Amino acid sequence: MASPSAVDRTLTTRWENKYLIDASMIPSLRAWIDIFMQPDPHSALQSDLRYQVCTLYLDNPGMDLFIGTVQGHKNRFKLRVRSYADEGLTPIFFEIKKRVNTAVIKVRDAVSREDAFTFLKACAQDSHAATLPETPGCVEFLQAVKDLGAIPKIRIRYRREAWESRSGDPVRVTFDTCVQAKATSGPELAFMEDEPWLNALPVNQAVLEVKFTEAYPAWLHSFIETFDLRLQSIPKYILGADKSGLGPSSAVFEWS
Repeated sequence: MASPSAVDRTLTTRWENKYLIDASMIPSLRAWIDIFMQPDPHSALQSDLRYQVCTLYLDNPGMDLFIGTVQGHKNRFKLRVRSYADEGLTPIFFEIKKRVNTAVIKVRDAVSREDAFTFLKACAQDSHAATLPETPGCVEFLQAVKDLGAIPKIRIRYRREAWESRSGDPVRVTFDTCVQAKATSGPELAFMEDEPWLNALPVNQAVLEVKFTEAYPAWLHSFIETFDLRLQSIPKYILGADKSGLGPSSAVFEWS
């Protein structure tokens, strides 16, 4: 499949609200938003509207990025290496996801799989020796890795169903299901593995995300109220690291 690209109106600077839902609600939620939204081009290619996402998170040995999220620091970031397929020719996306007060800002650049593996292999041994192509996003990512002393920590995989506005408004709704985690200390990006992964969320639960860049549309208010959805923080990295025993024992994230 074609990899979801960086061309997305809601990708670089946005607000995002997350809701933990029972996966059985998705058909009803989908039917409700259908008048306002349509599957994005990547979901539309899938018979069940869901495409695979796998993200490798980096952190330093002290898990500073983990702790910053758990403690709710207003200005924090995550270092992510994201893939959408295991094929050798598909690109890998290097991302810095920053939270500045309530806004989310994402820096993202595509890198060849070969360059990504070379970087991650070096990073796992000595982050200061790692290199990346000299594109703006990669330069910023590499500097953050070196400043932090970050190394690969964990992969999170899930299946995403993504919807975009029919009217062209910068609004995006996604349903993430089958959220799983696997501790990863080396240059590994694959998500189709026979080895067992841990369930970062119970299999009957899903994450609903609402992302927008401008005024919150009135119909979204009705959508949230109709289904009595409760806004909460649901960071997949934290849940996966917690389940995998990677997070400091004193910093368990209370997400429920």
